[in-house]
Amino acid sequence: MQLFSALKPYSILRLTIPLVAGIFLSDTCLRSLNLLPVHFGVMAVLFVALLWMLRTCAYRYRWLFGGTVSLFLLVLGSTVTQIQWDKINCDWSSEKKVYRGVVQETPVEKEKVMVCKVKTEDRQVLLSVYKDSLSQTLQSGDNILFYGKIRSPHNAGNPYEFDYASYLLRKQISGTAYVYAGYWRVMDKPRVLGIKQQALACRDKIVGCYRQWGFKGEEFAVLSALTVGYKEELSDELRESYSVAGISHVLALSGLHVGILWFLLGYMLRPFCRNRAMRILKWVVVTLLLWSFAFVAGLMPSVVRAVIMCMLVELGTLGGKRGKPLNILAIAAFSMLLYSPFYLFDVSFQLSFMAVLAISLCYKEFYRIRFIRNRFLRYIWGTTIVSVVAQLGTAPLVMYYFSGFSLYFLLANLLVAPLIPVIIYLALLAFVFTPVAELHHCILFMLEEVIKCLNWGTWTISRLPSAFIDSLYLSSLEVCLLYAFLMLGLYYWSTGSRKALIRVFAGINMILVLLLYIHFPRATVPSIVFYNLHNCAAVHFIEADNSSYLCSNRKDSTYIYMKNIAETYWKRKKMPIPHLLLSDYEGRNVWSHKGIVHWRGMNICMVTDGYWRNKSATNLLDIDYMYLCKGYKGEIAPLQKLFHIKRIVLDASLGDYKSKAYKEECKTLGLDYIDISEKGSFRIPVSYTHLRAHETDQY
Repeated sequence: MQLFSALKPYSILRLTIPLVAGIFLSDTCLRSLNLLPVHFGVMAVLFVALLWMLRTCAYRYRWLFGGTVSLFLLVLGSTVTQIQWDKINCDWSSEKKVYRGVVQETPVEKEKVMVCKVKTEDRQVLLSVYKDSLSQTLQSGDNILFYGKIRSPHNAGNPYEFDYASYLLRKQISGTAYVYAGYWRVMDKPRVLGIKQQALACRDKIVGCYRQWGFKGEEFAVLSALTVGYKEELSDELRESYSVAGISHVLALSGLHVGILWFLLGYMLRPFCRNRAMRILKWVVVTLLLWSFAFVAGLMPSVVRAVIMCMLVELGTLGGKRGKPLNILAIAAFSMLLYSPFYLFDVSFQLSFMAVLAISLCYKEFYRIRFIRNRFLRYIWGTTIVSVVAQLGTAPLVMYYFSGFSLYFLLANLLVAPLIPVIIYLALLAFVFTPVAELHHCILFMLEEVIKCLNWGTWTISRLPSAFIDSLYLSSLEVCLLYAFLMLGLYYWSTGSRKALIRVFAGINMILVLLLYIHFPRATVPSIVFYNLHNCAAVHFIEADNSSYLCSNRKDSTYIYMKNIAETYWKRKKMPIPHLLLSDYEGRNVWSHKGIVHWRGMNICMVTDGYWRNKSATNLLDIDYMYLCKGYKGEIAPLQKLFHIKRIVLDASLGDYKSKAYKEECKTLGLDYIDISEKGSFRIPVSYTHLRAHETDQY
């Protein structure tokens, strides 16, 4: 009951919680089901029930009305999520065909391809066009005709890999395709730009101005990211420096940047606060200018959220009162999630809202710890409190998504972050004083020097000893437990009673018990892992003590191809670097010869060339898994003259034509097969192989 009493002043927040729960449950449990008719039926019944209760129910049954409203909002959240999935899901043709589409955004140049988002058949597709002089001229709004095979987004299935398929789908991308040179062309129809495309085109013009002004390298990359959210020019080294220093959030447009602009507008429009009519005019001007900034920044979700919050705060001041920050935050979240429920799973959305939520809940309590009379020291104290509170609110999410935490975030926010508003204000002045050549050049010089100072300060802090704690691998349950721990601390801080202390200790004990259960040491099951890697066939043999052997078709560059696996899987499981089986090897539990590996009573044969062609044998060798990889050009039948094959594994490096031919041959020969390109990486626990060798575990 105390929880409901605490939430009573925050009516919008109480409405947002069931909406968020409905979106999460629908996305987690109902993604593959088409239950829209059921959802609409339930919503209709609940809506009629609400109307009936408004007329007939007595005040003492208000809890029933509140529960029905919460249930209605939960179903509403599930419904909007189902609608979004219905718009995205598509059964693409299994064969190549001709498609018409419109380029939605400015193509991004990669090493070998131009990647562009194309809308075709009322769906968005991520198209990779072979890079040449013609593809580099593609622009947003171009009507194109292309020939290719569109696939639904899918993951490689490797252990602990990033869920790229869900990421694309939640970005409204229904498929991916690769188009070779000569299999596409731009049509003669005029370019048509939507609102989003116009916003991105406007952003590209501003980025073009920066290039014309002479900015380049890291200065150009940081300026473009800080002012309009253009991050394509940021190098990996620069991103890492900002991340290690704990200020990577400044490179992503968010509430910080909108707040800086809002503060400037509020300072300039102070004379408009004398009466109600002037305050209305001020609200209109501030709203228009902030939405103009959001438009120039490409209507990014984090910027839209911040603009909505600033607009609502300004709206609250029209009556001479300020609204409750939590309610304003909840209104922004409610409206954005109704428009696009997938915002809930966006990392920037989560970090931004948790930072603002933490500041709204904790800033005043922390600020009152010490009263400082000196204005400058009071500013430093306030900045410190904001940085600490925001980092506390986002720390569990940062550790979950980025597997690390910066120790010098406070130092960076005190010394380096104050340069951010200076850069933004100088960039605005550079546009204002463009006609005045001498003053314009002076502003550009100062702007470049300030950016250099920002980059140098960030680089210096990131190189301090123990600047970053890495290898912090948290599960979603551990993130929830950490937030529960923070909420318990906040609860005791705000109450300070003896009863509250007892409840806090009881909650902490429950959290510790759950953490001990999660991290209770468990024995490693010996297993074989077939990885799904681009142009690298790899089989991993893992022992119970985490020592392992790796069989690969890459002699000199295996660990380069395995870099992501090492970071996400081996490091997380604290595995030492596996022993590479590239030549004849004989150990206690394993031996290998010419691609055949014998391990714990199992035989795996990796075929990558024509070595076994025209060979003969009097006794057939039992092969549990025959691993066919790119480089083998023969058929399966000749291999049966040498081996007694139990199952075929088709590597993802095989082309579509070759893979299809092998599948047909397996059906003809009566052989079981696994296509890694479809199934993804999979694991074979040794404890099961002797009982049911045909069963495998997929990651």
